[in-house]
Amino acid sequence: MPVASIVKIFAEVAKERENAGERREFTRFEVSLNVRIARLPNFREPQPQAEDTTADVIATSGALVRSLMAVDKGEIIEFAIDAGGSSFKTRSEVMYVSTGAGPGLDGVQRLGLKFLDAPLPESFIPPDARPLP
Repeated sequence: MPVASIVKIFAEVAKERENAGERREFTRFEVSLNVRIARLPNFREPQPQAEDTTADVIATSGALVRSLMAVDKGEIIEFAIDAGGSSFKTRSEVMYVSTGAGPGLDGVQRLGLKFLDAPLPESFIPPDARPLP
């Protein structure tokens, strides 16, 4: 199939989602998954900083993760899950940082992550996970 045809199909699907009021490509799920995030080593910080934490929301394209790390939007960090003898690891971009401050919020910082290397296999989404609108 020519590239132009594929691009046209994706554009049509995106337009249909937009017309239906849906901007998300993948279904998100409310979960409580143990995950590990780590700052990638670089010339300023040769030792990677890592944190075992919890993902509150997961999708094949990204996650919403609790974190105590001081990170900025746009930073690239590693995301990993080990569950049931299987593991998944990818670089992820910090799309936003939510401080959790304000009326009715719990004060816990959360990171909105977008997976860069590979989508999360659906086998890592628990069968009892609740789909989010």
